[in-house]
Amino acid sequence: MKRSQPTTAGQALGRLTALLITGTAVGGTATSNALAQTFALTEVWAAEAGDWNGDGVVDAALILGPSQDGEDAGLALYLSDSDTGRLELSAWHPRILWGNRAMFGQEPSLLLDDLGRLVVVTQNTAIGRNRWQQSLTLRWDQSWQVDAFSYDYFDTLDLEHQGRCDLDFIAQSATVVRGESQEQEVFELAAAPPPKLKEWQNAYALVVCGLVET
Repeated sequence: MKRSQPTTAGQALGRLTALLITGTAVGGTATSNALAQTFALTEVWAAEAGDWNGDGVVDAALILGPSQDGEDAGLALYLSDSDTGRLELSAWHPRILWGNRAMFGQEPSLLLDDLGRLVVVTQNTAIGRNRWQQSLTLRWDQSWQVDAFSYDYFDTLDLEHQGRCDLDFIAQSATVVRGESQEQEVFELAAAPPPKLKEWQNAYALVVCGLVET
């Protein structure tokens, strides 16, 4: 079969956004149809592109705003077919991301790390005394996996209540920094494959970081 010309990141995101806005189900699957029915598809809060399955064709990710105020945003992950260049819905995680695009400092976002992995960022960096920023680093390996978790936090009125936790599920290590003195603790994580995104629980990571009690 003749290989299609590589799709640029801009073309991939533009085509995908157009399909979503018109309500066309990408891939025609039950999952993509459910996505179209449950989310306000014109509310594309963030978009990013990369070649996450390594086939030389650009893939895409979108954060989609909820259809009702007060609900969490959804994460749609698309992989391209290297022969057709068609974007197919790989994973859909509704109501997985806390955030509010109308409020500065609470917008979820997407970016790429130095290895080209997708990083999903949520935050509250502007409202109230308890500020935080969280990131999940995702990798495709026959399914979407969480390679790393990071959580930064600080209290605007209590400088001692600040810190950072980094969990590296590839290296199976954790680094926790606490307090104004930046006291650091490094320890090993249990030997296990990186958690799958579909099974991910933020509460688990926060317990490992020592930020919440079991």
